[in-house]
Amino acid sequence: MGATAYVANATLESVLKEFYVKAIAEQLNQEVLALEMFEKAKLDWSGKRVVVPVHISRNAGVGFTTEGGTLPTAGNQGFADLGITAKFLYGRFQITGPAIAAAKGAYSFGNYIDLELRKLVEDVRKSANLATLHGGGVKGYVTFSGQIAAGANDTVDFYGNIQQIKDILDALPGTKTLRCNLIRTDTYARINAAPASKNNELQVSAVDVAAHTITIGNPAAGNAVDTRRDQAANAGLIGKPLAVEFYTVVTATAAVEEEFKNEFTGVCQNLSSPAHFGVDRSAAANSELRAPGVLCIANTAAAGGIYDAPQDLSLGRMQTLSDEISAASNMEADVILINPLLRQHYTSLLVGTTAGNVRKDVSGPQAGDGGFKVSQLGFNGVPFKTSVDCGRGMMMFLHTKVWKCAQLEAPGFADLDGNILARAGIGTGGVDAYEGYYRMYMDVYCERPNANGVLVGIKF
Repeated sequence: MGATAYVANATLESVLKEFYVKAIAEQLNQEVLALEMFEKAKLDWSGKRVVVPVHISRNAGVGFTTEGGTLPTAGNQGFADLGITAKFLYGRFQITGPAIAAAKGAYSFGNYIDLELRKLVEDVRKSANLATLHGGGVKGYVTFSGQIAAGANDTVDFYGNIQQIKDILDALPGTKTLRCNLIRTDTYARINAAPASKNNELQVSAVDVAAHTITIGNPAAGNAVDTRRDQAANAGLIGKPLAVEFYTVVTATAAVEEEFKNEFTGVCQNLSSPAHFGVDRSAAANSELRAPGVLCIANTAAAGGIYDAPQDLSLGRMQTLSDEISAASNMEADVILINPLLRQHYTSLLVGTTAGNVRKDVSGPQAGDGGFKVSQLGFNGVPFKTSVDCGRGMMMFLHTKVWKCAQLEAPGFADLDGNILARAGIGTGGVDAYEGYYRMYMDVYCERPNANGVLVGIKF
């Protein structure tokens, strides 16, 4: 019997070509809902900056008097200017000469250059989406009620994009901390008095993503910080969170001042910063610019009855925030923005109870379905929208018509000379490569902060 000759697939491995049957299967979450919402109301301008006039106070020259009595003292309306300048976000790519040559082959994997460019745009927009919500100094909130003495620290729950804070710390070399202020969201006043030296500022030195906590330390020479809501000086904090304003990155060798001023002005920054595009909101004369709808999920008026830990979601507390927004602005939120993982806590309030206004189609035979169509979830007729970049344990009640993307120029690749690709630096230490960059020149601003609100402290 003759020998059987065969060729194994492994033998041909080196000469067989690879055939790709479809485009790249995306494995990353590329959602940019917040950016897209605000981009729909974009404002283009040319010049150094755009100035938005705002009405901040009423004419006080109004009052009753007797017949023939003295007229009220003349007054006038109060106005202020919001000065918006562009922030600059970039994404840079570099492709080597051999990679470009290989991409020209008939059997190459797609168009490598086009792929790099398209994916870079997605990366830049993803970064812009996060900054639209949590860009600038105010990146989130804390609800703890207690004292941080000099030389002590406290680990507290944080309501914001906790991964963002962790990434900032991890990217720094050596020993690093983030200096921060704690801002009262009822008066826009700093709760930790400024010490004589910046080295004695409050610092965030540790982040626990799983527990969603940050560790706030008070240096030995720092001023004692008292956030107890049952103290007379802090009575206004009952039901209110403290905004955490990060403003200085500290490394082992140097401090970089105002590291976050180059980011877009996010939702939290627009609603909770004492300075709103150059206008001081902490002064009584500018109280109309305040955003009263920044609340904790738990509200305890009794002294000492303050909830530090996250609490279960409450329909009543959601209604309270909705009412405060309406009372302050005579406007209603048209979107409630949440992290996708928070939907389960809302739908649990609607299952097996009459508390929710649940509507089902009963025109015909029904299939068994124990859940809800998440795309149609809402509260008071206001739809829920989800963004993975929105911090957990919080709900953003937004009136999207008062939010604007102020663009100095439409986003795109730098191609003023008609070419997206440019030679990389050559000469000593040069490389055989071409490079380019995608850029966004814009900022996000809210022309009516008191038509919006944030609910924090939700258990997740």
